[in-house]
Amino acid sequence: MVIFRWATGLILLKSNGGDSLAVDIRSLRKILELEQQKGYPDSAVIGGLDRFLHRWTGQAAGSLNTPKLLTRSSELNLVNPGYASLSQGQRAEWVEGVLGFLAELEDQEEEKGKARSVPPASRPAARPKKQGVVTDKTVDLPVTVV
Repeated sequence: MVIFRWATGLILLKSNGGDSLAVDIRSLRKILELEQQKGYPDSAVIGGLDRFLHRWTGQAAGSLNTPKLLTRSSELNLVNPGYASLSQGQRAEWVEGVLGFLAELEDQEEEKGKARSVPPASRPAARPKKQGVVTDKTVDLPVTVV
């Protein structure tokens, strides 16, 4: 899997088969951080966090294709966390877990990015072709010289 990250927080995960999927980690992180700042009232997004997460995990499902990511996603119950029915303490614990999961995704991306950024082995520079100086232009010379 190859992962590309843009400054916008959008991460493109590309499998070895060539399929790719963009996952916007920054928006989810910002929403969860806002939810923390407000004291976990489930008001960081209109419609509630459950609805947002349902849509976000639908977009991210194809990128969670390693056993570790699938297990972690399942443990956090990202598809249907029931956030609205959790107590404030449970919400705080759940948000911390998801923020940790997002950090894992970002760390994985950085590790792969470092592997990609290693410069390929350098090849010797091509030698420039020598330009011949022709003093006598005759019909017997090749076209490339004339």
